[in-house]
Amino acid sequence: MKLFDTSVLVEQIRKGVFESGAISIITLIEVLRGVPQGRREG
Repeated sequence: MKLFDTSVLVEQIRKGVFESGAISIITLIEVLRGVPQGRREG
């Protein structure tokens, strides 16, 4: 299993590349903070 850093994860999202792996809770929070509130609520 791969552990993704925030910068790698953001770059993959921008490119539309999705891979199986793991992220830390810090990375999750950083990524979600960059998503507008309306999109987080579904």
